[in-house]
Amino acid sequence: LAALAVGDEEWASRVYSDFQVAMHMGVAAVPTYVFDAHYLVDGHQTITAFTNILATAWEQSRKDHA
Repeated sequence: LAALAVGDEEWASRVYSDFQVAMHMGVAAVPTYVFDAHYLVDGHQTITAFTNILATAWEQSRKDHA
């Protein structure tokens, strides 16, 4: 599937674009989670950690759009 995506010029362009965004954001591990384009979380996380991250991202998003 990856070979097909890279072999298709449109998909290859999308993959490269996503790669560039990830590098710009500092993605350096798999998995990496991005919340609201502001919060970057690398690696395995506990449910508590995800809950806290989501709550923080939600509150910040509400402030940004108020």
